[in-house]
Amino acid sequence: MRVAIMQPTYLPWLGYFHMMSQVDTFLLLDTVQFEKKSWQQRNRIRGADGEILLTVPVRTAGRFDQLIMDVEIDESVNFPRKHLKTIELNYQRSVHSKEFLNDLIPLIKDTSVTLGEYNARLISHLASALGVTANILLASQLSSTGRSTELTVRQCVELGASHFLAAGGSYEYVSREPGFAENGIRVEFHDYTPEPYEQMYPGFIPYLSALDALLCLGPAATSLLGNRS
Repeated sequence: MRVAIMQPTYLPWLGYFHMMSQVDTFLLLDTVQFEKKSWQQRNRIRGADGEILLTVPVRTAGRFDQLIMDVEIDESVNFPRKHLKTIELNYQRSVHSKEFLNDLIPLIKDTSVTLGEYNARLISHLASALGVTANILLASQLSSTGRSTELTVRQCVELGASHFLAAGGSYEYVSREPGFAENGIRVEFHDYTPEPYEQMYPGFIPYLSALDALLCLGPAATSLLGNRS
């Protein structure tokens, strides 16, 4: 069984889902420290003047070193209304926007859960829309403990992984960890190059939220993920 592990981010980019499409189980690492102003709480879509950053407000005052699974969304700020209005305004000319947004709207509006759960719901929805069938789990559902790569090895063992697909940028430290080989786990490294597609405005901007591709292309966005290796 092939496993990949990534932090749950807000409306991730296509490369995130390409990685997910290459494995059987995709573990959302919500048991690590939350980082303010990171992709854990923000991402980008496309506007007429370029990138637009969408940020989920969270409660951080006096909450040092909190884990992603414990981060509360700041419901005093009505960000879902702003995010949805921004999305609808910039993608209103797309023939696919209405059909996709109808199902997405209630998920964005429901801020009664933690940031980790909120992101997990949106990730699962986008994955389904892109035809990705990997089993999505939260690390908080496992019993594995530890730090850094040691934790990753233990999580892979608990999940019964035969292969671990690591992020490409993790080569330097993951490749030196003997725990994978000792447990019969083969390590592979993910690689994905954004493929240009027709966006709502002239010129291609890579690394946007996968939401951009889905709203621009509809079901055809699945082709941007290629085939499972």
